[in-house]
Formats: sequence, structure tokens, C-alpha cells
Amino acid sequence: MTPVTSKIKKTKMKFFSSFKSRFRMMNDGNIRRWKEGKRHNAHLKSKKSKRRLKQPGIVPAAYAKVMKKLNFCG
Repeated sequence: MTPVTSKIKKTKMKFFSSFKSRFRMMNDGNIRRWKEGKRHNAHLKSKKSKRRLKQPGIVPAAYAKVMKKLNFCG
């Protein structure tokens, strides 16, 4: 007997393409992100704040859990 197959077109789950460039999964399971606010108007910001904006940030655990569930990184 031949197996019954559905005639409905199967949809493919697409990954979040914009997330690929903005977030990276680190070895310990955390998700790294870059800080916002350093693209323009830098002359108005202090040197201290510009220095802080260079450092990567970590996505909070609650958001990271949702992002992993959505399978954002492929």
C-alpha cells in the first residue's frame, strides 16, 4: 500500500535574516549584541559614553530564551 501524502504545500520556516548580522551566539550560550546609539551625533556624546558603546552587550536571559525558541540564528 502506498503512503498517503498531503496535497497541502508544506511551508518552510524561514530564519530571521536581520538577526544574523545583529546577534551572535557565544560559546557559553549567551547572545552578544552591539549597543545602539553610536551611529551619529557622536560629537554630542561624552568620551566615556562613546567608549562604553564600543563594548558588546549581552541579551538578557528572558529575551535570549525567546530568541532561541524562535530559532533566529539558523
